[in-house]
Amino acid sequence: MTNRVVLIDCFPVNLAEFYNRLAECYPEEDFVYRTPSGRLRVNFIWRMLHRFPNGVLLDVGCNRGYLSSGYKIGRIV
Repeated sequence: MTNRVVLIDCFPVNLAEFYNRLAECYPEEDFVYRTPSGRLRVNFIWRMLHRFPNGVLLDVGCNRGYLSSGYKIGRIV
């Protein structure tokens, strides 16, 4: 009896396109940021971002980048 391994390519060719499509369908901003705790979270994150030095911010989140949009002293990638 032999074991057989089947490899399946689960990753799309264009990851940027995949994450952009995911962000369009991800309703976090619509639900979370309307609540008082969600608004507090946004304000807290934006205050923290203003403490960072001028530079490049790497946003590795899976939503539309709403929280990182508060970073105004550098570039967001």
